[in-house]
Amino acid sequence: RIKPVRFGQMASRCRAFLRTAVSRGGQPLDLHQQLAAGSRPLSNFVSVYEGPSVDPTAGHHLIQKKKKNWAARHKKSWRGGMNSQEYDERHGRPWRERKEVMIPVLMTTIGRHSRNPKLRKDIAPQVRCSPNYKKLLRDPYRKRWLPMGSENLNFRFFAEFCLKDFEKRTLLETAHTLPLFGVGCKFWRGAKPDTPDTRGNFFVAESAHFLQRPIRGLLRGTQYMFGRPVRSNVAPVAKTFGFWRHEFPKGAHPIVYRPPFPELRGAEGSAEAE
Repeated sequence: RIKPVRFGQMASRCRAFLRTAVSRGGQPLDLHQQLAAGSRPLSNFVSVYEGPSVDPTAGHHLIQKKKKNWAARHKKSWRGGMNSQEYDERHGRPWRERKEVMIPVLMTTIGRHSRNPKLRKDIAPQVRCSPNYKKLLRDPYRKRWLPMGSENLNFRFFAEFCLKDFEKRTLLETAHTLPLFGVGCKFWRGAKPDTPDTRGNFFVAESAHFLQRPIRGLLRGTQYMFGRPVRSNVAPVAKTFGFWRHEFPKGAHPIVYRPPFPELRGAEGSAEAE
């Protein structure tokens, strides 16, 4: 019975055979033999024996590889860390110290009980590597608890999700800030807040139903591609991601689709004072 040989083993054996044939004093293979062996010309490579070689990988260990500076490119995020510690503590999400490292407390999602009331009290609420535990790690809507009399207990605390950055604000959170919850408006995604729609791929909302404003709900409408309607009565793609832009419908009534209110003059003075 013939013993099967893997492709990697066969390739390594062929390279070893060709390397031995050249290094034992034999004449270098000509161009036809090189092409038959599936290699490039000898002049393009230098073997590990300081001579010509048909091995395409000869001398690869002499090439200086770039050192990947992972610390500069990727900042280390702690277990369940969706935002910075300063941001979470300002909005009522506490952090705790574990093994000399600060990690966020995994609160359950807003609008749901911390645990099923039918479970026994001596059962661990969080089992690592379980589906429930993984949901807690990725949940962006954790419960918020601010102490009474805190200076952060203001309108901005309750409008946290609608005041998110453009890169993190979802479609539902964007539509909640618009008249009629975005019904009749045109939505598309762009890299910047002023990115125009140049491809004709956008979504026009026809109905909006919120289960829990402004984080949970459903928007349905018509999906356009290249400026033409493709499907109707569907939910948009990538609705839970950010980078959503919007535009009021053409000829809309100014009383209903009014522009946003201007910023308060006192807000500029308080920001400069801080």
